[in-house]
Amino acid sequence: PQTSGTAFSGTNSLTAQDAYGNVVTGFDASTNNITVSTSLTGSISGLSGTNKLNNAGDFVSGVANISSLTFTGTSGTGTFTFTPASGTAVTSGSVSIGAGSATKFIVTGTGTQT
Repeated sequence: PQTSGTAFSGTNSLTAQDAYGNVVTGFDASTNNITVSTSLTGSISGLSGTNKLNNAGDFVSGVANISSLTFTGTSGTGTFTFTPASGTAVTSGSVSIGAGSATKFIVTGTGTQT
């Protein structure tokens, strides 16, 4: 499982392939931006652009290291979709997001609080 608000752990990559499954070693995200979206409620950061891979150096020999991807939002299980400006989108397997660090405390009770 990943933690909300923290860069993804482990080795996570995205590989550019042609229609026959060959790695496209010269893929350039600056000419074919890849937008990242999720089925979860929250925001995506940690990429070269706001929820995008859009720099020439994002892919090295056709592979992008996306371990810096950070999801900040609700806990739960969902997927991430990578959609190029031109080409076929791909969706990740199921990803479990756990709660992040505490950012506030809430006082609850019955009656009047003093």
